[in-house]
Amino acid sequence: MAFQPEFKPIARVGENVLCQPEDKYGYFKIIYIEPLPEIVHDFGPLDPDTGTGDKEITALYMPDGEMAQYRIIPLDDIVITALKQPLAKTRWSAKNVNFQLTKTSLQQVMTSPMHIAEIFVLEDEKVYFNVKNPTQYRQLKNRAKFIGFRYKLEKLTARPSVYTVVPVEGM
Repeated sequence: MAFQPEFKPIARVGENVLCQPEDKYGYFKIIYIEPLPEIVHDFGPLDPDTGTGDKEITALYMPDGEMAQYRIIPLDDIVITALKQPLAKTRWSAKNVNFQLTKTSLQQVMTSPMHIAEIFVLEDEKVYFNVKNPTQYRQLKNRAKFIGFRYKLEKLTARPSVYTVVPVEGM
């Protein structure tokens, strides 16, 4: 299962994954896993009650044949108001509601069975964030930390009988 109560790798070496959408990415076998060093991204200074717009974070991208699994941890008083993966496909949203990730909501998410603060990045597929300063004062730092795992993958030519489904872009 891609989203688990405990933050751990989604599958083991030798197991298979389906990176969705299937018609774009397909099936892979995991041949290597290791933890990634944490990545801290500063979205830069923000005035009161203003946002960044769509900001691409290229530091999250992986080399060809690799995938990352990240947990997003807001470090400052920010609101992550949208995740787009790619730009035209918003994640964490319903018909009329977009989820907002804050330090407070992260505490609730960590005990939830569905981890909204977790994303997968296949190779260098684009990822964009919208971050807002919810305070009434200018913030010089607006940071989020990304922790996770790196997967070295081998492309499969046929559908395996057993696999874990991994969403690597919005639907």
